[in-house]
Amino acid sequence: MDRFSRLCLWGSMACAFLSLALLSFDVFPWYEVPFMPPRPMYPLACAGMLLFLLSGRWYGHMREHRGLLFLWAALLGCSVLSTWLGLQGVPHNIAPAVWLRLARWFIVPFCFLLWWAVMFSCLPSSCGKRLFQAALLVLGLSNLAHIVLEILANHGAEGIKNFLVSINPWFRMECIGHGWWPPPYFTDRVRGLFAEPSHMAFGLLPVLGLLLAKCAGNRLWLLGGAGWGIVMWQSKVLTGAVAFLLACIMAGGPGYMAALRRYSPRVLTLSCVLLVLAGAGGWTLLQPKFERFGAVEQETDSILRFLEDSHAGLSPQCPELQGALEQNGSLGIRYACTRLGYGRRPVPRAGNRILSARILLAAAGYMQPGAGQRAAWFRSAGQGRQAAPGTAAE
Repeated sequence: MDRFSRLCLWGSMACAFLSLALLSFDVFPWYEVPFMPPRPMYPLACAGMLLFLLSGRWYGHMREHRGLLFLWAALLGCSVLSTWLGLQGVPHNIAPAVWLRLARWFIVPFCFLLWWAVMFSCLPSSCGKRLFQAALLVLGLSNLAHIVLEILANHGAEGIKNFLVSINPWFRMECIGHGWWPPPYFTDRVRGLFAEPSHMAFGLLPVLGLLLAKCAGNRLWLLGGAGWGIVMWQSKVLTGAVAFLLACIMAGGPGYMAALRRYSPRVLTLSCVLLVLAGAGGWTLLQPKFERFGAVEQETDSILRFLEDSHAGLSPQCPELQGALEQNGSLGIRYACTRLGYGRRPVPRAGNRILSARILLAAAGYMQPGAGQRAAWFRSAGQGRQAAPGTAAE
């Protein structure tokens, strides 16, 4: 390998290390690129992929990753096809924003994953492992330090809380979405260096997977699982349970395949039993949520009838809102906003945004939202809003 290829490979390695280590900075304030999210991972990974292509080391290693390349292409194809089918009957002015979000938040990150896999395979086994583990160590320890401070602040340490709020502008923009997100401080929740707890749950998934894989031969994995459970309990996010399940599947996958080859009948029987038990337990836990979500559908239908009657010049009936949109978490809000913004007959002046917050608040203004994160969706929509047809401005 000549000097130019070696320098390009070293530069790609440095970009890979930094893009993983700085993964938690998802609303970074130090730079602004119009076509990229405010995350250092994007420009670093794009530069790393370009340097890796210039090094020429990728060409001979693509055959080793034919399975990964096929899976990558299949996932991208399915996502593009499902998006195209979902946009049928949707106003054409909404489609460009949807395709842009698909490219920015799904296609490009999957290209990063493929680059990481191929590039690390080009390095010697020990070197690639050390580089990958060092990046995850920086990511995990930096977030762990912030999480510990957040837990102390949530239990009454006002000095630590003021300190956390004061250092926010160094690595995180504040109140850039809907007038309140991300807040300077999440009361009674932890989020690490990420913008919100749900981002943390999936962003630290590689760290948890590495911990479980390293401790698979002894009982230390119980300590890692318990620590993850404590963090997710303090963050009050259901996404953490999903992330933990995915990490367990990834960490236990090789061991399961080895056991399946050795004890196939017993392992298959045990797997079927565990799947049945998991399905029954999941249905027991999720059934109350499904029942509560029916109230969200009713309230959303009530809002839509109100807006359609107002636009048609009819006498609109006051929406029947009992607080279900708030009691079902952000999922209820997102469902209502999708119905408002993506319906086949969109609400007039809803624009290209998924969150038609301006019109949603006009209808939801008859409800007194309680304090909390979800009420901020309604409050922020009132900034500069106009009254919906048939309603009086405040």
